[in-house]
Amino acid sequence: MTTTSCAADMRELRECVLINSCKIIFMLAVPCITYMFFTLLDFLIVNPSLTFTLLDVKLYAFNVSTTTSTLTSNLQINISCKNTRYLNGFHFDNINVYACYKSEQITLPTMLPPAYLENQNYNITARKMYHDPPVITVWSPYINGTEVPVSPYLAASLVEDETAGNVSISVKVTGRLTSELGSLSRRFRLKVSCPAYIMFGNVVGSAVKRPFAEKCHVEV
Repeated sequence: MTTTSCAADMRELRECVLINSCKIIFMLAVPCITYMFFTLLDFLIVNPSLTFTLLDVKLYAFNVSTTTSTLTSNLQINISCKNTRYLNGFHFDNINVYACYKSEQITLPTMLPPAYLENQNYNITARKMYHDPPVITVWSPYINGTEVPVSPYLAASLVEDETAGNVSISVKVTGRLTSELGSLSRRFRLKVSCPAYIMFGNVVGSAVKRPFAEKCHVEV
């Protein structure tokens, strides 16, 4: 075999290796690029998926005055939020919670502490090991108001419901949240409404407690 033929064979071998390497890289790159494309598309188009649940309500004070049409109340709620997205994490900031009765606000807003929810796909063992943010968070704020003005019709209706032993209110959560995917982020307006039924019984210490697990309506 001559030197020329050996050199030609080596060139053919290098070309063959190069072509096969390019094919392998292409075969590996296409699925990765496709996955990244649809992940980015999902992040940009699909709204956050969060599940809020009102766990219980403790009633410490609930006094209605039909003379002055005012309400003095003090409640403590336990409300949870679960991240059901597999890729996105969520940062909550400037979130307020308050109570409404028949669409009218009856307490002052209470600001919830900031929280971060990790995505569902995050490794649970690693989360426990490194004390990383959870997929579920629970807030336990007090919502209250002293002599909050209400309409005369509303005051009379509250007295009737209180006399009947059951007042139906709505716990509202409003504010902004940030959806995060790596270095990308999007901000959303959050509106949550949770039905709550205050029953004047089930006394726990100085409070009236109503445990339940009501799913909330979430708008993002």
